[in-house]
Amino acid sequence: DVLRRITAVNVVANDLAVEADGVRGARFVAGDWAALKALAEAQRLRYDVILAAEAIYRPGAYEDLAALLEQCLAPDGLAWFAGKRFYFGCGGGTASFAGFLRERGFDVRVDRVVEDKRSNTREVLLIS
Repeated sequence: DVLRRITAVNVVANDLAVEADGVRGARFVAGDWAALKALAEAQRLRYDVILAAEAIYRPGAYEDLAALLEQCLAPDGLAWFAGKRFYFGCGGGTASFAGFLRERGFDVRVDRVVEDKRSNTREVLLIS
């Protein structure tokens, strides 16, 4: 619902190419990471760019999320994951997710840091 009511609306508001069923060349997906990986594998989906936000708050999901990235990210593709440096009470965050991916051979760097001095530090990870 968020993808349809907010993400897609933002895409249109920013004048990106839109077709009747969404953004040309883009696909908005949500759901369990393992189920999405199975779908991507069955349909042989590969993407040059993957964007995600607030997806890395639970370390227990890292394995499935990394498997999804391995399946879907094209060989020269790039992924940007935005999230909090630390998710208090959940155990996850950009720092632990980056370390997890590096152990599996991904190149990961912090592309952007947002610190407003009022809330948790947010980062955007660039993954290849």
